[in-house]
Amino acid sequence: MVPEISLNLLSSFHARRLELERRLETNARAQAKLRAADDAEAAAMVEIREIADADATALRAWAADGCHGNPPSPDIAARRGPAERLAAAHAAQAAVERVAGELSAEAARLRTELVSLQAQIEAAALDAARGEWREAVADACKAADGFRVAYARAIALRGLLHAQASSPRLSASQEAIAMHRTADTFTPPIFDLEPSPADRAAAMAAWDARLAELAGGTA
Repeated sequence: MVPEISLNLLSSFHARRLELERRLETNARAQAKLRAADDAEAAAMVEIREIADADATALRAWAADGCHGNPPSPDIAARRGPAERLAAAHAAQAAVERVAGELSAEAARLRTELVSLQAQIEAAALDAARGEWREAVADACKAADGFRVAYARAIALRGLLHAQASSPRLSASQEAIAMHRTADTFTPPIFDLEPSPADRAAAMAAWDARLAELAGGTA
């Protein structure tokens, strides 16, 4: 079980990380809108260039036709909308540049804090895992102690049964039968307590998942 102080620390770190991620998302949306304002200025300039190109084309055609009559007038009405949009974009440009710089600086600061916080989360998750490791070792030691006691009882009982089977009070045939039964029934197994490669791989996968759980805030 992870100590309560470790869980509280991880919980506070995860809450802060979530807050930073949300602020970065808000910051990114704001910067996208500012880029849209720049796009509006560029779009107005494209419209004005297209109108100017059309005026120039009409003037060339008038000249090529011998310059009869007055030259064609520029399309003032067509320019009015793009010119107003361009003027509005220019008026807002200074504020846009200032706010864009502030948002960029804030985003850099938030990312730096997020990187630092992630390192703290990983360190806290490892500390929590060490606590669980100590508990797992204590459980293993307790189980080993219980095994030793149970195994000693089995060995002692086997010795007692062998002694009873070899008692002088038994006839030769009774002793042979008793020894046969003792050998079949009370020979203790040989235990191999060393974990197999499959056991080790499964345990490692379980610990990897547990660390990811602690670091990810789902513990």
